[in-house]
Amino acid sequence: MKKLIIITLALIGGLPFLHAQDSYEALKFSRYQYYGTARSSGMGNAFGALGADFSAVSINPAGLGVYRKGEFAFTPSLKINRNTGTYMGQSMEDENFKFQLDNIHFVSTYNTNRNNGLVSLSFGVGYNRLADFSESITLLGRNAQTSMLDEFADNSSGFTNVAPSEFYEDLAWNADLMYIRDTEEDPVVYTHDMMSQGVYGQSQEHIITRSGGMGEYNFALGANVSHKLYFGLSVGIVSLSYDETIVHTETDIANNVDFFDGFSFTEDYLTSGTGVNMKLGIIARPLTSLRVGASVHLPTFYNIDTEFSTRMNGFFDPSPDFDDETFVRSDLLISEYRLTTPFRFIGSLGYQIGKVATISADYEYVDYGANRFDIDTDPTYQADLNDELEDVYNVAHNLRAGAEVRLGKVYLRHGWAFYQDPSVSLEDADLIDKTNVRATGGLGFRTRGFFMDFAYMRTMNDYSYFPYAYSTEAMIENRKNNFLLTMGFRF
Repeated sequence: MKKLIIITLALIGGLPFLHAQDSYEALKFSRYQYYGTARSSGMGNAFGALGADFSAVSINPAGLGVYRKGEFAFTPSLKINRNTGTYMGQSMEDENFKFQLDNIHFVSTYNTNRNNGLVSLSFGVGYNRLADFSESITLLGRNAQTSMLDEFADNSSGFTNVAPSEFYEDLAWNADLMYIRDTEEDPVVYTHDMMSQGVYGQSQEHIITRSGGMGEYNFALGANVSHKLYFGLSVGIVSLSYDETIVHTETDIANNVDFFDGFSFTEDYLTSGTGVNMKLGIIARPLTSLRVGASVHLPTFYNIDTEFSTRMNGFFDPSPDFDDETFVRSDLLISEYRLTTPFRFIGSLGYQIGKVATISADYEYVDYGANRFDIDTDPTYQADLNDELEDVYNVAHNLRAGAEVRLGKVYLRHGWAFYQDPSVSLEDADLIDKTNVRATGGLGFRTRGFFMDFAYMRTMNDYSYFPYAYSTEAMIENRKNNFLLTMGFRF
């Protein structure tokens, strides 16, 4: 399991980076699934060859050159995230509601009043959301075979009164949940009440609460040359935040185990960071109705800060000789590191059917194994992580497609997106997304100076999860529902 790998690497490197930097972290902060305006979202965000919509700046900045007028717009949204977790034969459903801002932008366009050469220049500044991490997951079941304490005891065996990690095993030791089986044994072997008595069957509850996301602040310039070529360049500042709390509770609800009533183990993880990137794009119009786009996204260079801590409660049968409850907390681990994400290449096609309809498609190539950590304090640990990235992740081929039909001042839209699973193998994964599929739809109303668009996006993915190293596999069914409303003015 991932946690065992990271603990081993931390011991080798001599630093307790037990949760802060790992291969999944790199994937999480480099895997974009584009939100933005309701028009773009309604068409699956397949906007690399279309433009005249600020969402396109995060995909192909040449789309800014398609603007013929200035524009101001903003897009609030409502997200309803539903997770169904199945563990030990039981299913639990969690629902998370959140209001957020997916886009706000301003575009200014200068027209030369010429039809050849430089026709127009457009400058845009705005914000597009790239990812949303908010969700809640609950797993509940009766486990007659293993406990999280099994993992802690096995990891500690061979150590004398010193657990391998102050954030995990050491807490179980100090909370009196784990002890040495026989003081004369060599090497030392650790155990706990359930293991030593050979009695399990405890109730397990595992709750994951996440919040945060990624958003990109863009400063972009686009040019229109003879209505045949459109060029664009953007500089993006990416803001990321990710907060995660995991609470694992085990309770001897049937009173099968002597002395032991239960325990609760909590991990708190807070991350914030800022990155900078650049994108270059071009759109060609070989035919009046056809547009061909291409863009390259240079790596995003992140500076990331993390805080990590753990705490543990132990609960015991009432006794005059021992405390009924224990509580211990780790120190706060604060760390800083840098992450460089991969290049990203996007090819796009757009076709306009008269003034009636438009269809579009994007293909995106990104090698997630090319993510790179930079950890000044531990070059050995850095090298191990970067090697692991190459072993764990592959190239992903992502596809997006969309269509828009015009009925006078009303527009109907539909879209679809496919984000490929980039992992080589799930065998050593703790929590890795599989393929994501997104279905979208929307409608819009447009006049000369005002427009309003509505979109609905449904993102679906299923993945496996292990609450701890020795646990039974849980299955998570995730359904994200986003409702977006864009209101904008043209001038």
